[in-house]
Parts: sequence; structure tokens; C-alpha cells
Amino acid sequence: MQNNNPTYDNLIDAELLSQMKTLFAKGNANTIAEITKAVAVGDFKEAHRLVHTLKSSAQLIGKMQLSDIAKEAEGLFKAGSVLPQRLYCALETELQKVLDQQRETTGE
Repeated sequence: MQNNNPTYDNLIDAELLSQMKTLFAKGNANTIAEITKAVAVGDFKEAHRLVHTLKSSAQLIGKMQLSDIAKEAEGLFKAGSVLPQRLYCALETELQKVLDQQRETTGE
């Protein structure tokens, strides 16, 4: 779910938001692979850290649906649980959607 607050983009400078989105895309290009690797070796603390960071940074750029999915994953990792397949797929799909939107916007 996209942030429906019509003033969200007006809260910060458009150029700053654009830079934040670019940094988000660069910083999260391998996040799903990193989460998968952490879970594969039983490092739920690292998986938790990764989705916590993803949740917060998605929220900062107004990608609330991704942030909400990451929040759900964060709770499970904090408890030392693996993600149900539907949640893993939702996280991967939503992150890819955000990355693709950024790529279309910037041509990168």
C-alpha cells in the first residue's frame, strides 16, 4: 500500500527524496539474498537486523506496504522463526517492485 498522505512528498525536498530512493535501491539490491543466506545458517539475529533496516528505510521513502511486510518478518525473525512461504514471497515481490520503480525512474 502506497502512502496515501498527499502531503508526504511535500515534507522533504524532492531532490533529497530522490537521493534517498537511489540510496535505498543501491543498498537493498541484495537484501533478499542476504536474508536467505542468514536464515540458511540459522543467523536469525542477522536476518532480523536486515529486515529491521529494510522496514525503516522503506518507511523513510514512503513505501509503506514494503515496510509493513518487513515489520511482520521482523517479528518472526526476532522470535527465531523462519518466514512462511507467503511472507517470504510477499517480501521479495514488494522489494523487487520498489527496486523496479526506482530503476524506471532513474534509468539505473
